[in-house]
Amino acid sequence: MKIIAGIILSIAIAVSLTDIAHSQKPSWEELTRRSIGLYRGGRYDEAIRTAREALDATEATFGPDHPMVAKSLNNLAQMYTSRGEREKAEPLFERARSILMKTLGEDHPDTVPTLNNLAGLYMDQERYAAAESLYEKALSIREKHLDKNHPDLATSLNNLAVLYVRQKRYTDAEPLYKRSLSIREKILGKNDPDVAATLNNLAELYMRQGRFIDAEPLFERALPIFERTLGKNSIDLATFLNNLAELYVDQKRYEAAEPLHRRALSIREKTLDKEHPDVAISLNNLAMIYIHQEKYAEAEPVYERLITAREKTLGPDHPDMLTTLKNAAVIYMMQEKAEEAELIYTRILAIQEQTVGAYNPEAVSTLINLARIYVDEGDFERAAPLSPRLLEASEHVSSKDRPALISILIRLARLTEDEFEYESAESLYKRAIEMKEQNPQEGYTGAAVTISNLAGMYMDQEKYEEAERHYMRALVILERAHVKDHSHVRAVAGNLVVMYRQMGREEDAKKLELQMGLVEPEEE
Repeated sequence: MKIIAGIILSIAIAVSLTDIAHSQKPSWEELTRRSIGLYRGGRYDEAIRTAREALDATEATFGPDHPMVAKSLNNLAQMYTSRGEREKAEPLFERARSILMKTLGEDHPDTVPTLNNLAGLYMDQERYAAAESLYEKALSIREKHLDKNHPDLATSLNNLAVLYVRQKRYTDAEPLYKRSLSIREKILGKNDPDVAATLNNLAELYMRQGRFIDAEPLFERALPIFERTLGKNSIDLATFLNNLAELYVDQKRYEAAEPLHRRALSIREKTLDKEHPDVAISLNNLAMIYIHQEKYAEAEPVYERLITAREKTLGPDHPDMLTTLKNAAVIYMMQEKAEEAELIYTRILAIQEQTVGAYNPEAVSTLINLARIYVDEGDFERAAPLSPRLLEASEHVSSKDRPALISILIRLARLTEDEFEYESAESLYKRAIEMKEQNPQEGYTGAAVTISNLAGMYMDQEKYEEAERHYMRALVILERAHVKDHSHVRAVAGNLVVMYRQMGREEDAKKLELQMGLVEPEEE
């Protein structure tokens, strides 16, 4: 979710340029007006090329250190910022600021657009202290030189509020937004795009505070203003649509959110590079909407596109790929596409082993998911090599993944037992029993059934002494918790009776049958 600041800044630039361009050469004026028009129309590549031409023309006309050059630098830098190319924007903003301070002085109103835009860049880089200093300086200048209801003062109030929201200083931000909104409604009218931008920002603030009832009417009021004034391919419209969709998601109104995320994605794909971070955000948001609605088939191609885009920008093994890959694996699993899920989990595990270590809790969680695929398929050949790793991982598993690991250990033990790999199966059973006994939610009762399973394996190997000891241990545990005719008690006792008869201990078998109520006593 994003707060809309770009609209405000671009308008501030346009006003400054228009105010002072009328006395300059037509070639500079025309290029500047054309670049701004292209920018507002969402034609960003053309806008940047034209802005560079405008900068060259301005330098040729006025020299390298003239305030007009600073304005052109500021204009071009912001266009780079809108495309996510901040490394190209920062030196342009810095040069513009230096020119203006030398030629106009530190407190001149014409320095404010550059201060705002440089502060916005710092904010995106999470350099909050530097950003706050510049925003406060800009606000101070405008409060000194402008009327209390001037629209540019509203812009500075909005910008500082945006910064406070980024820092989760919500109580500081709200009165600034409200003051900005009041000024804009009074001066610009209630249907101006800057009013809509402030409505969006205040609504987004309320969302962050969980005040959804307060947020929704503000979003709904802003939408028709944006649609009417920004143009169908505006980046800022896409941001707004994304924000409104996220409000619906928070309210679990997924059907209402889906078309908004679709529109936002379409706009961003038309105006931004395919690998732009905002395109990735829209792809992820749309896929998550599908997941919430259990539309896994629709989510799958969206996540495949998202993976491709992020691989190009981050690299295939970057840690920031993990969340996307995990979500894709879940989508495959929900569609029972085990082969595709296996490839994803294997890739995730490799990244985690390189970055956080093989037995980091997150890596253990992935190992469990990978093992589950093999066990679900009954694939002993691929599951068996994971046994030693799962046993070691059991010492590092998180509490949330602990039940899942216990289940996998037991199921893998059974699979291993079926392959007559009794020693490995015994280790798996014993570790599962130990973990169950340590689990306060399961206690000793939860371990009894697994102890009985281990006893059955000993019986199959004719290790009757071990089998009897474990059956009796299971019975003692169960009897403490259940009445004698409980199904688990009867099942364990029945197995022990069978074993006694295999051993030729008929008297012991009959005695246990009577003791546990497995047969009716004979009448004398």
